[in-house]
Amino acid sequence: CRAYTIGSSTNADKSKEEEAGGGADCHSQSSGHWIVDTPIANPSSIYSAYKSSRKSWGIDALGSVIVEITLTNGLKGYGVSIGGPPACYIVEHHLSRFVEGQDPKNVELLWDQMYRSTINYGRKGLPIQAISAVDIAIWDVLGKLRNEPVYQLLGGKTKQRLPVYATSTRPDHSRRMKFQGGKFPLPYGPGD
Repeated sequence: CRAYTIGSSTNADKSKEEEAGGGADCHSQSSGHWIVDTPIANPSSIYSAYKSSRKSWGIDALGSVIVEITLTNGLKGYGVSIGGPPACYIVEHHLSRFVEGQDPKNVELLWDQMYRSTINYGRKGLPIQAISAVDIAIWDVLGKLRNEPVYQLLGGKTKQRLPVYATSTRPDHSRRMKFQGGKFPLPYGPGD
């Protein structure tokens, strides 16, 4: 089990993640992108210095984490989440002990052990993002091991088609692209 980021943790290499479309961190976008530079109500927007751009208060500070799990037969599974270098540290120095040498078919047991082991510093935020990346990688490699799509492992299809929506500042674009619905970010919140 290993974890890594797109580029590296230096600001100079943060542009690699932005150029790649943000990886798992949808907020890791170039300046001018609507998700970072459109006024959107957020926890820091009560402070005028942080209202105009979500990057100003660091919404994109951590970036993505990519987890790779390799089975003894060489099959690899990948999981992606938010958390960047701090999540890599949690995965490699703490969570890996619950995954390495274990049977990926015990996916629920592995998740429970990772979750319980992080309770003293976790239950939300960064530790859960790190667990999520590992969990996704386990499901990915389990699907490859069984030669089945992950949705089948989770119980199979319940519908022929799933309605989806798009989050955008332009719901008219969502409609034109045939999304079932649109969600747009609100520029005003309790602090306004």
